[in-house]
Amino acid sequence: MGMMSDEKVSGIVVRFADYKDYHKMLTIFTPKYGMLSVLSPASKRPKSPLRAGSETFVFGNFIIKSKGEYKTLTEVEIIDSFYDLRMDIEALSCAYYMRDFCEFASQEDQDSPEIFSLFIRCLTILCHNGVDPIVVRYAFEIKMMGVLGLAAALNKCIECGKDSEKTHFNIEEGGAVCQSCSHNKAATIKVSPQAVNTLKIISELPLDKLGVVKLKANIKTEIDDFWSKYLRWHLDKNFRTADFMDRSKSF
Repeated sequence: MGMMSDEKVSGIVVRFADYKDYHKMLTIFTPKYGMLSVLSPASKRPKSPLRAGSETFVFGNFIIKSKGEYKTLTEVEIIDSFYDLRMDIEALSCAYYMRDFCEFASQEDQDSPEIFSLFIRCLTILCHNGVDPIVVRYAFEIKMMGVLGLAAALNKCIECGKDSEKTHFNIEEGGAVCQSCSHNKAATIKVSPQAVNTLKIISELPLDKLGVVKLKANIKTEIDDFWSKYLRWHLDKNFRTADFMDRSKSF
């Protein structure tokens, strides 16, 4: 579905690039049109009315003039700039990682309301609620994999269906396995029941309640190991921003 010649679009700037002397080319993620490439004219000038609205992670309403394949920003109504993300390197790296995941899962002219809503809600709790960035990341990944039809099975053993203690995780099938069934499955990794249960709790909590989750360092390390392998197997993608987030924990 194409845009009207002049349309107000809800969206968030996910990246920009300098264009010529005073302009910027923005990538705006929208629920209605997916990723849009939009020219922000003269937005690098100090007094430009578009300057504040042409920064990464600005969420708002964008008035866009469309002519053929060319789209030009004419006005921005800022709802949230998520400015405080810039004060925390781990939170900021988590935001960039979620941005990259959204770009991977969304395309231009393809509506993505569920992904857009998840991204905005996760940015909100990351920026304003003081939730551990790694918890936000796990919640985002769990829900994104569900949106993509690749949800992990965390409640019951994927082999016998029993709600017994899960001691293994099957990377290829994306689910927890109990001790009794672990010998019947290839591609299983031994995990602690605490690690699987932590992801299960995060998957069931509303996003605005994630602050109750407090992770011990050893559980984070264990989850990172098998969960990252599961994501890479099913997405066939390695996000560099995920690697940067892992390194930022030690900054």
